[in-house]
Parts: sequence; C-alpha cells; structure tokens
Amino acid sequence: MKIRITELKEDVNKLHLKANPEELDLQNEEADFNSPIVYNLTCTKSGDKFLCQGKLSTKVNLECARCLVVFSYDLKTSLDFILDVKDNQVELSSEGGDSDIKVACGEDLDINHLVREAILLALPLKPLCSLDCKGLCPVCGTDLNTSSCDCHKERSDPRWDKLKDFLKN
Repeated sequence: MKIRITELKEDVNKLHLKANPEELDLQNEEADFNSPIVYNLTCTKSGDKFLCQGKLSTKVNLECARCLVVFSYDLKTSLDFILDVKDNQVELSSEGGDSDIKVACGEDLDINHLVREAILLALPLKPLCSLDCKGLCPVCGTDLNTSSCDCHKERSDPRWDKLKDFLKN
C-alpha cells in the first residue's frame, strides 16, 4: 500500500487503498488470507504533519481452537499514524509505538509494514468458530457440536488412586 505524498496537499484527504495478502507478506500457517485488504484512510493536515487515521478490513480463514473446523472470520482493525513531512524526509510514528521511523521522501510512501503489523496483531490468539463451541471429545475425538458420544469423560490419574482408597477408610 502506497501513499502519494505529493498528492497530500489538502486539509483533509480521503484515501481508499487496497492490497493483496502477498504484497503484505501475510503467508501464515494459522491463517489463510484469501481476500484483499481494504484500507480507508483519512489524512488531516496540521502544519508539516498529517494525522492519518483509518480502518482495515479483510476476510481470513481460521481454524477453531476447540473443534478444528475452518471458518471465515471478518478481521477489522484500526491503524493510526502520523506523517511528519519536512526536510525531504517523512517520519512515521505509529500511535502506541515506541519509536519513529524516518524514510526518504519520494513521491510514494510504502506503509505495508504498518498495515501488516496491525493485521497480525488483530488476529485472535485463540480463534473460535462460535462462543459456544463444544470442541472435540478428549477420548474419541468426536466433534461435540455435531454429535454426541457415549465415552466415559471422567478419567482418573492412576497416581492418585491410593488417595481415593485412603478416603474410603
């Protein structure tokens, strides 16, 4: 995703950017990015700086952490950063970030690294196909969302069997 610095002259600039997952290097073994990333960005000018605020959205296929079913997830997140344009350099400072990035100012500014970081941070740590997903049976592996099983769920650890005998006395 590239921002044309030379076109950011107005007080408020509305940009609609789109990128493929391959451009952002989003090949991930836990997530299958199969639709383009859409970024709606508003850049507001204040002196030599532009406050850029926007929303990212895409669809990603994830595997449920409980039942292992692949499901489609609507990933939506925000990305805010500041462009400081002075002395033929652009300084990027991401909100919440500890450091600023200075790059030479040409006509285009590549923001792929910021977009990639925002998307990877927005992925759920433990994706679930639904909040009430029952998962798999720990004994036989049956998907408990679609069927039930007759397995004896309570399994005891043989190391604690002597304590059970002690309680009976």
